[in-house]
Amino acid sequence: MSYYYDDDASSNSDYYNSAYQQQPNSYGQKPRPQQYSNNPPQQQQQQYRPPPPEAVAGAARPWHYGICHCCSDCNSCIEAWCCSYCQISRQYNMIRKGKPEIDWLCCLGMTFGTMCIATFVLWIGACMVRQRVRDRYGIEGNSCGDCCVTCWCTSCAVQQQLLEMTSVSDFPGACCYDASQGQYMT
Repeated sequence: MSYYYDDDASSNSDYYNSAYQQQPNSYGQKPRPQQYSNNPPQQQQQQYRPPPPEAVAGAARPWHYGICHCCSDCNSCIEAWCCSYCQISRQYNMIRKGKPEIDWLCCLGMTFGTMCIATFVLWIGACMVRQRVRDRYGIEGNSCGDCCVTCWCTSCAVQQQLLEMTSVSDFPGACCYDASQGQYMT
């Protein structure tokens, strides 16, 4: 077994190693070199919006609105019953990308999946979004409860999620009403 040594390569590595020679920190380790982006700060897009402070605290909290809130707020009830595919895709897009608009791929996928395969495609989509809403805002519950709620009352679950997101200033958008009056903010 033979090794090839290049004098220029060793001098280059000495140069790079000396560039990162820094004082060790309190743990005796050298700090890592910083990573730099080619894009200036104004051109970088924010991909992730951190959850609100309520979720960071660590303790799970209850939902701000109950599952049977449909009788108290007609506009969000109509949104959940008549536009459930679009509303679920709006909630998904707001949680995933931070944009209050319809995710057309999600919306059309659930619509055609429900028409071609079975009704449970809507339930699966609604259950996945519900779990993400709970995780993002630190709401108590579990996956089994999410599946049961979305299976037996999908529209009630969609409305509860819509009102919850609106109450923490993450209004995902809607066709049937506008939350700009601040009536759902806590």
